[in-house]
Amino acid sequence: MEIKKAAESIWQEYQKNIEYKQSIDLYDNVKKASDFYHDKHWEGLNAPDLDKPVFNVLKPAVNYYVSMLVSDDIGVSLELMDDVEGDESQFYQNILSKVLENAMEMNKYKALSREFLKDCAIAGDCAMYFYFDNNAIGKNGKNGVIMCEIVDNVDLHFADVTKHSIIDQPYIIVSSRRLLEEVKEEARNNGFADFENIESDDGESLTEADNIASTVAKYCTVLTKFYIETKTEEVADEQTGVLQTKTKRTVKCIKTTKNHIIQSEIDLGISIYPVARMVWEKQKKSMHGVSPVVGKIPNQIFINKIYAMAMLYQKQNAFPKIFYDETKIPYFSNKIGQAIAVQGDPNQAVYSGWKAPELSAQVTQLADKTTEKTKDALGIYDAALGNVKPDNTSAIVAVQKSASQPLELQKMDYYQFVEDCVRILIEFVAEYYGERRIKIEEGDYQEISYFDFSQFKDLNMSLTVEVGAASYWDELTQVQTLDNLMTQNIIPDALTYLEMVPDGYVKNKQKIIDRIKELEQKQAEQPQEPIEPQEGGEYAM
Repeated sequence: MEIKKAAESIWQEYQKNIEYKQSIDLYDNVKKASDFYHDKHWEGLNAPDLDKPVFNVLKPAVNYYVSMLVSDDIGVSLELMDDVEGDESQFYQNILSKVLENAMEMNKYKALSREFLKDCAIAGDCAMYFYFDNNAIGKNGKNGVIMCEIVDNVDLHFADVTKHSIIDQPYIIVSSRRLLEEVKEEARNNGFADFENIESDDGESLTEADNIASTVAKYCTVLTKFYIETKTEEVADEQTGVLQTKTKRTVKCIKTTKNHIIQSEIDLGISIYPVARMVWEKQKKSMHGVSPVVGKIPNQIFINKIYAMAMLYQKQNAFPKIFYDETKIPYFSNKIGQAIAVQGDPNQAVYSGWKAPELSAQVTQLADKTTEKTKDALGIYDAALGNVKPDNTSAIVAVQKSASQPLELQKMDYYQFVEDCVRILIEFVAEYYGERRIKIEEGDYQEISYFDFSQFKDLNMSLTVEVGAASYWDELTQVQTLDNLMTQNIIPDALTYLEMVPDGYVKNKQKIIDRIKELEQKQAEQPQEPIEPQEGGEYAM
């Protein structure tokens, strides 16, 4: 497939993706789902006489999804697959693990992943975009830091909209809205003399937020197009010297506006797209996923409406109706009950006493039943929301497993997403970090040395995602198990028990452990009194 690199051609590809997204109502669905998550349930409705209650069922569901998916600590195990063995292999793995940990910490990756999962559940799919910021300064004082940011599904565009996978895409486009003056400055810094001719495209924005922002300042849509080029080269085998044909993938990118290039084609030096993506629920022949929120919006509307009408009924009929003779009193109103005009003489002028029947219990029962069924359809049960009190370890485990079962597919996809993020980070580290200072630690020995990270380019690595139990119930299960073992005298002493208890469950845990060890040390250092033999040569016991 021919890769188009002219600004106008890239804009046309972007417009085709917009048309596709509009054809599947993506923009409307994402906005609607986001509004309902953020309690905006009555916008645009002309109902001045109705109260507008919000009994949000969808928001707790999304929050539950996020909490369940991130309740476990996710660790990534690195393994070198090349001929590097033993201590050298462990050395490389330790260095890379530490660098990846620092990169994630700098980007506040755990907090960012929670936001990412929330957006993914609301919109149906979401992506994380990685790039290397040459101007940022890392912890070691070296210029250049790997950065990442969330990309909404409305801002990610594929060459083939029928495929979910990014790997197989001939190109992808990431769109963003930026200040016009900022875009002009970037074009000027990149050597484009016509930077002043770059214009705003505020009138073509598809989102309400962008249109509101454009009233404050002028904005411009920037398109970053990534594409893969393959090169075939002859490489001599290190051992035999025989030439072998190898195909090398490299990612290139170009940055444009509607009519101008603001960054010429550059070779990123990496072999995979710098975008990791997760789809909540796949649908055939579409790059976009299905949101669990969108399909339940009619249920949410019904729940709110039925409560609103119940409130109106109660306001209008909570007090007795007043009847008045309009031939004697031209106008009378108590507003809430709305007095009733009659021709005649109800008690000479005004009569009070008629009361409307009580609101049928079926109304509230229907609302409650709809809420319950909606929660069931969303996969959030009493166990999931913590409305159960399991009384033993087995019950806790059973409840936990049943609560997490509906999200097993999303968990697997999330783990794959994390692995994809790590692979991208490794590619950036190998390509851009160069020679940097590192701290080498072996036991009590520490040394600050320089390490050339480009060595990782030629190392074949295997990644394994490991999930560690960190949820509340997992820790509670562990504590209760320890209690049982202590009760049965299987755990010999308090010190062993405390060392096994998860952090946070015993206040000043470490101080208690240190104190116990101190007392045991003092007892061990005390001299033992000699045992005197008794008569007959036997020792006293």
